[in-house]
Parts: sequence; structure tokens; C-alpha cells
Amino acid sequence: MMTQNHEISSLEERIKVLEQKLSDIHKQKSDENHYRLLFDNVQHEVYVWKLRYDDSGKILNWYLADANKKALRTAGKSLEKVLGKHTSDIFDSGTSEYFKASVNNMFATHEPHSWEYYLAKTGQHMKVTNFPGDHYFISSCVDITATVKTETRLRDTVLQLEEAISAGNVGLWDWDLLSNTTYFSPEWKKQLGYAPHELANHFGEWESRVHPEDIKDVLVKVNETLCSGKDYHDIEFRMQHRNGDYRWILAHASMITNKYGKPIRLVGSHIDITERKQMEENNMQQEKLQALGTLASGIAHDFNNLLTPVLGYTQLIKTLLPEKHAATGYLEHIEVSAERAKDLSQQILLMTRKSIKNIKPVNIEKLAEEVISTVQSHCPESIVVQTMIEDELPTLGAEPAQIHRLLLNLCNNAVHAMPQGGELTVEISSCLKQLKALEDECEENYICIKIKDTGKGIDSQAISRIFEPFFTTKLYGTERGTGLGLAIVDSAVKQHKGHIEVASEVGIGTEFTIYLPIIAGHSQEQSKTWEKASNLQGLGIVLLDDELAICQLGDALLSKLGCSVVTFQHVNECIEFLAKHETEYDLLISDYALPEMSGDKVISTLREKGIVIPCVIATGFTQLATEKNCKLWQCARIISKPFTIDALRDAISRVVHESHSTLE
Repeated sequence: MMTQNHEISSLEERIKVLEQKLSDIHKQKSDENHYRLLFDNVQHEVYVWKLRYDDSGKILNWYLADANKKALRTAGKSLEKVLGKHTSDIFDSGTSEYFKASVNNMFATHEPHSWEYYLAKTGQHMKVTNFPGDHYFISSCVDITATVKTETRLRDTVLQLEEAISAGNVGLWDWDLLSNTTYFSPEWKKQLGYAPHELANHFGEWESRVHPEDIKDVLVKVNETLCSGKDYHDIEFRMQHRNGDYRWILAHASMITNKYGKPIRLVGSHIDITERKQMEENNMQQEKLQALGTLASGIAHDFNNLLTPVLGYTQLIKTLLPEKHAATGYLEHIEVSAERAKDLSQQILLMTRKSIKNIKPVNIEKLAEEVISTVQSHCPESIVVQTMIEDELPTLGAEPAQIHRLLLNLCNNAVHAMPQGGELTVEISSCLKQLKALEDECEENYICIKIKDTGKGIDSQAISRIFEPFFTTKLYGTERGTGLGLAIVDSAVKQHKGHIEVASEVGIGTEFTIYLPIIAGHSQEQSKTWEKASNLQGLGIVLLDDELAICQLGDALLSKLGCSVVTFQHVNECIEFLAKHETEYDLLISDYALPEMSGDKVISTLREKGIVIPCVIATGFTQLATEKNCKLWQCARIISKPFTIDALRDAISRVVHESHSTLE
């Protein structure tokens, strides 16, 4: 009985064990089904590979032990057909080689290894990751085509933006307010003349380079943006370049805040606007000159008409007084003042011209010697004048009066800059140079003129304005300037298509360097000899001017020269008179700006009527006194008002000489 009970108990135990095993089998089967379901429904390809080893335990190869449905669909095969196959049997040779390299890397490092490849047939980009196991490894293959395309588009966009930023010369910066760290892009540093590694990404690098006159306003603008909560600001200021120059910068800043609205970053851009600023300055300067030219041209005629009797009668009275008369000195003061007023009017008109009118061959050596001689005769003994003029300089195609004035103005300025004495040096040479400041950057032959002094120098603030009309540093004393000297120099240089540079150091001195292009085809001017008449006794002169004072002055001056004079204030009366008495007179002197018609129209009217009397035009518009107009108007000479007795004598003598030469 006991034996039977023991057997029953043992049987029950075995049944329980079997039930437990059966339960475990069911559970395992359930888990397998669960994991199989997950395995087959993963949205990317999964492969399970078994490893084969040689006798030494070295991996020989591997074969497929399992694959999910996604993998089988991609391969286009059933699981039965690929089980036990090597990668070379399932994939193309290129992919198989990638597998081999990846597996070797994975088991060498015992770490997962990833690689990517492109399926040309389907246009897909795939990423494979191999995970190592004990005697197997698992491959996960993901289609990353969408990601690659997005990254490609993003990379292309970044490249395009970088190209745009580079082409637009836009420098970028980023200031982290929390850590007080900054970033400056390579272009930002390039704008200031530095390579990326030569300038640290530090706030002080920016702050130390902002112009001292601008830094306060810039920092105020930054603080206003940070404190007011304004999203952005724009500001223009100057920053020092590596070469010491200051460049104009347009800065844009945008503020970034945290979720509480507190500023955490400022990001923005720098654009070099130096050229734009220079163009604006040049345009403003041109507008000033145009306005000045319009004003000067408008008043020149009347102004010179008023000066004509002042200067003319002064000279006439001097000829009537005995030698060493007490009034002679006073008259000379009047004459000097009138000449200065005449010169000032002419300078303004010359300065506002856009181009030179009378280009002639100029012997620059001879002209410079004349100017230096004039300067030496007036400057104090405490100033030493030195000259270094190259022998046999090329002929300069220029307007002689302009070059003479240019040299004289610069030399006079140098003398005035040395009230305690010093050294004035004038150097003139020829050179081959490429000037980037000019529109045409090719190399040309130039006459180089350098005028140096050892005077007080010009500070940086003044040096930027010295070529502005009416700007002067000589505000007090007997040498108070008009502010036109250097403006006229600058204008003359530009009219001759040249270039001017200035270098100065306070307490050391100043050097002006001028480059004037050598114009081919001009030979040295051959002087035309003519016999200047000591007097014009017996010449018949007809004078036409609507101003009674000028008619009276002309009558007096011409009579003093021995001429027989008849004057007219109205054009028709003058023409009618000449139609009847042309043969009795030798010359007509006519004003240009007559109420009825201009002087050139008077001449053409006379010619239409067959009246061929030589004509001289007198004009208060000094810019009209050119050889071109002389030929165009068919007149023998053009003289500028206010004219002097010497100017009248010279003009009449030349016309008479040429007239006699033609008859011969």
C-alpha cells in the first residue's frame, strides 16, 4: 500500500513538472510569437547572421539565419530562399565588400559599426548598422533617403548663404550676453585686414577698434536696444583697419531673448560702406561746387563790371600823378585790393569747372622755377627753399595758369605753415605709376610733384576737410585764409585727370604729392614773337558796352594810349555806325553780355552785313575766355574784365600785329 502511494505521489510530481514545462513551452512560444510579430513589423530591414569559425576559432564567414518581412520585401525573395546564404549571395558585390569591412571593424572593436551606401537602381540612400553578438550579429538597414535629401538641401542652402555673404562682403558676429563670449566670422575679420586666426573672438577686439569719436554713440545705441526691448538697431560708425586707416561700417544688430523676455544674445552683421561714404562725400562736394559755380557765374559778370572802373581809373590816375606823389601809395592799395577781388572771382570760377579749356604744352621746369622765384622773393629769410627738379622732364599737356596757381598755392601754404622758419622742399620728377584712386587703374606716365614743409602739420580731423571750399585753419591774424587755396589745387588736379595725396604729422610737417598725366603729342611751346607797340597812336577804336562807366573808362584808357575812340551803349547804333564808317576804324571792342544780343551775335551780324573789322570781346564771364570760343565767335581776342590798361594795350597790339602780318 505504501509503495502504491509513493508511486502515485511520484507520478503527480512528474505530471506537475510536465505541466510546468508545457506551460513554459507555451509561454516561450507566446514570447516567440510576440517578438516575431515585433521583428516582422519593424519599419526597417533587420538581418540576423550566424558566424562560421575555423578550427582555431577565427571567423571564416557568416550566413543568414533570419530576416524580417521588410528585409525580404526589399530583397524580393522568400525567407526559405535566402536562409543560410552569405551576404555575397544576397547583395551585390559592392555592398558585400562594405559588409565585410564593417564586420571586421565591429568584432575588432566589439562595438556597433555603421556605414552608408547608395542604391543607384532605386535612388535610395541606405544606412546599415551592425550589432555584435556572441556567435552572431544583427544588421539593421534604414532608408535615409529623405534625411540625406534634407541634409543636401540644407547644405546647399548654407553654401548659397555663405556665397551670398561672401559676395556681399557681409561680416557676421554673435555676442552671448550670459557668458560674455563673442564670435566674429572670417569675413568680419577680413574687413579689418586680418586672417581668421589673427583676431581673437573677444568683445574687446571690436570695442578697441571703433573710432574714439564714435564709440560713445555706438555703446549708447547698444544699451538702448538692451534696455528698451527693441528687437534690432542699425548704426554707422568707423573701425580701424589693420593698416591704420578707418573704414566705415554699417552694423545691424538683432536681440534674442529667453522665454521671460530677458536679452541673452545680440547677433548681427557688419558691411563695409567706406566706398559708399566716399561717393556720398564726393557727391556732396560736387553739389557744393556746382552751387558755388552757379552763384559765382551768376555774379561774376556784374562783379567784374564793377571792378573794371575801380581798377582802370586807379591805374589811370596813377599815370596822371607826378612821381612820388603822396596819393600814389593809396592808389596802389586800391589797385592791390581790386586785383585780389578779381583774382578771387576768377579762382571760384576756375574751381567749379569740370575740365580744362586751354590745353597747351607746358615746360614744368621753367614754370616751377618762376613760382619758386616768386615765393623766395616774398618768404622770410628764416625759411630755406630747396629744389630737386629732374633734368629734361617730359612736356606736360596742361593749362599753364592752372598749374602755376597750383604750385603757388601749395608753396604759399607751406610758407604760412612755418611762421618760425623751416625748410620748403620742391621735388619734380617723372614716374610710371598705377593709381588705384583713378578710374583707369592701368600704369601711366606721370609728372610727380612733391611739396614738403617742416611746419606745424595738420591734425587728422582737419586733414579730412582741407580740400573743402572755404575751409581754413588760418582764422586769425594777417594771414587769415579764404579757404580756397587747396580747394583750387584739388580742382585743378582733377580737371587735369590727376591725383593728389597728402601726408602730415603734427609738429613734424606736411607733404603734398601730385601726379599729373603726361599727355602724348605735345611738344615744347614755340614762342610767337611780335613787336609790342610802345603806343597805339592814331588807331581808331570802336567801344561797345551797355555800362556807361565802362564806356567812359575805356574812352579814357584808350585815349591815354593814343587811340581815337568812339563809344556806344546800344548794339543797333554801333552796327549802323560801322556800316558807314568801317574803313575809318581799326578795331571793335565789344562787351559779351549785352542786353540786345551777346557779343558773338554782334560779330556774326557784322559779318552777315559784310563788315570785317577785327573784333575783341570783353567779358566778365572769365570762363568764356578760351581759344575755342575765340575761333567759334570769329573774334581776334577775348579779354577778361576787369581789364587793365596793360591788358588793353597787349590785346590791341597783338591784334594789330596779326592783322598786319595777314596783309603782308
